[in-house]
Formats: sequence, C-alpha cells, structure tokens
Amino acid sequence: MTEAKRTQGAEQGKRFYDRFARKEWERNSGQGLDLTGLGELAAGKGVTHEEALLLLAQPDDIESILAQRLGAASSDEASLQRLLGWSDGQRRLRVTSRADSVARACAGLQRGAQGIGLLRGEELLRDESLLAVYEAWLSCTEDEEERKLKRGRLVYLWTEAWIRLLQAADGKPCSVSLAWDARQAAAPEERLALQDVQLEAMFRAMIRCDQEEIPFELALLALWPMQEEEWLAVYDFIEEVGRQTLGAWWPEAHCKVGALLHPDVRPVDAAGIARSADLVVMDIESASRFHLLQEQQPLGGPARMIELEEPVSDWGGPALQCSRLEEIVDTMRSIKPELDIRAGGDIRPADLRAVYRLGMNEVCCDPEWLTAVRLTGYRLEASQQSAASADEA
Repeated sequence: MTEAKRTQGAEQGKRFYDRFARKEWERNSGQGLDLTGLGELAAGKGVTHEEALLLLAQPDDIESILAQRLGAASSDEASLQRLLGWSDGQRRLRVTSRADSVARACAGLQRGAQGIGLLRGEELLRDESLLAVYEAWLSCTEDEEERKLKRGRLVYLWTEAWIRLLQAADGKPCSVSLAWDARQAAAPEERLALQDVQLEAMFRAMIRCDQEEIPFELALLALWPMQEEEWLAVYDFIEEVGRQTLGAWWPEAHCKVGALLHPDVRPVDAAGIARSADLVVMDIESASRFHLLQEQQPLGGPARMIELEEPVSDWGGPALQCSRLEEIVDTMRSIKPELDIRAGGDIRPADLRAVYRLGMNEVCCDPEWLTAVRLTGYRLEASQQSAASADEA
C-alpha cells in the first residue's frame, strides 16, 4: 500500500460516514453508481453479466448477491476472480484474513487475502503434537535438565509450524501476537517463558526461510499493552530475544514490531504506543471471545476474560461500538498519520461503514467473508468517489 493511500485514512473515513448517514445514500439510490470503474474493467476482455451486476450493485446488496451466486451451478468462477483481482487494485482498504491454524491461513490466502491480519500466538499450540509437548514442558517444574530437554523439543516443533505458516503466506504480510495461556493468568514469569519460546521458534523459522529462499514478511504484535511503559518493555523483550537468536542478522531481518490493542486502552496511551509501533491492530472479536473461556480449549488470550466497557450490540462487531475507539484512532493518527491501523477480528461487510468512519485503513476477516468484504469495500469507495465528483460538478 502506498504512503499516499495510507495518509488519507482518517479524513476519508469521516467523509464516508457523513455520506452514508444521508438518506439519499440508502439502497435504491442510483446516485452511487460508478460507471467509470465499469469502463476500466471493460477495456480488458469485456465485462460479463455477473461482473456488471456485482460492480454496479449497492454495497448493502453485495452479500445477498454472492449468497445467491453460490447456489447457481452456472456461476463463472474465473469471472469472479478477475473482478476481485481488479477491485483489489482499485480499493484503498487492505483486506487480510483471520487465522487460527496453518490450514485456515491457507484457506484465507487461497481466497485472495492480502496477508494474514491476525493469528494469536497461542493458537498454533492447539495442534495435537505441539500441545502434548507444551503441556509436558509446562508440567515439568522440578527437574531442570528434563525441562530444558522438553523446551528444546517444543522450540523445534513450534519452529516447524511457523515455517509452514510463512511458506503458506508466500511473502504476504503475516501478523502474529505474542502467546498467552489463560491458565497462567496469575504467573507473569511463566507467560514470559512461553513468549520467549515462541519468539525463539519464530526467529529460527525466519533463519530457515531465509536460507531456503522462502519469502516472508512477519509482524510481531505485543499483546494488549495498556500503557506506553508496558509497550516499551515488550518491545525491548522482542529486541533482546531477536539479538540473542539472530545475532548480527537481527537488524536486517524482515520483521516489524507492532501492537495488538484492546479497545479500552486510553487514547493518550495508544498515542504513546503508536509513536514507535510499526503497525497497530485493534482487537475486535465476537462477544464470546471477549469474556468466555471454554474448558475444552484452555489456551486463549486475555480477550477471553476481560469484558468491554461498552455493551455488546447486534450491529457490527462489539468492539466497534466502544465509544473510545474513534478518539483512539484519531489520537494515533495525529501522532503518526501514515500508521497502518487494522481492525483485527471477524469483520463483515456490515462493519465496513464503521471501519471507514473510524479511519482505519486495513481490516481482518474470516476466510468465508473475504469475497464479500473485498467487493463491498470497493463499492463503498466507488460510491464516495462518485458522490464527491457530483458535488464538485
């Protein structure tokens, strides 16, 4: 994404919200149709009926059109993929995939995601072989030599898992948060030990990928720092493990360091974090993920235990309803206008108006929603551009 596209985030988001709040921008308003885009696409190999239908559809209709398309045996998949690829080049909003396993990461990338927008570090540990070794290491507290052996085994297996993830990404951006085991919520030293293992495994995976000429672009996310001091401590921790594992190669490693922020972070603290972060992902998940912890899946981040200040709404993601969120994004943009700010979680087409209003320039969604989100994002931007041109005229 170019710098020019990034720097327009907040201002364009406000314009989108103002436009979409007007009565004339509801469905059945023909004013939002953008025929210029259709002409550009037609300059290639012509436009199919299906492409024209999706390209000219109102944003709120795209989801239902795609649902009807799934039941049509005659649907032209090549035509849809051509339209999606074209819309990616026209759209400012970057659309990435949410993943909780290598298989889900592959599914999102195969459906056209522009990277892995969020994978929580602990989620790969749910693999059977990894989980058994992890639990063995966790339970070994008395025999130090045995614990070291189990730690080495865990590092090896986790390294292989990270390599598979980076291979699947094939050079596209991949954002991973530091791991958190909810069973260790009261033991900070154990969480650091787990994150130390995670970072060593990820950095060893980076070395292997570099040696085997596998392209990769990795971003490590500090997990929910609530103050600038916490963020700087995590940043220093990542740097320390990076230097210890990669040595002189660390400064040249293709690794960004960002933050996965809870929507309840204070704007002033978010601004301090944004000052030195390479990117920020706002942690937006469904309501159950914020405060429920399933016993059969004990591994989970703090999102499973801490409730939002704002009540959950049926409209859009619950975190998008947080009254502070707009102020948080505005404050971060005032500090660093070019900062990439991603809505991370289960973003759906109905959430995009709020995303644009808030001034975020990237979203993360489940693989099943990628097609609808990519096209809806394009149509919202095309409608805004068409309206702006009409106002100028």
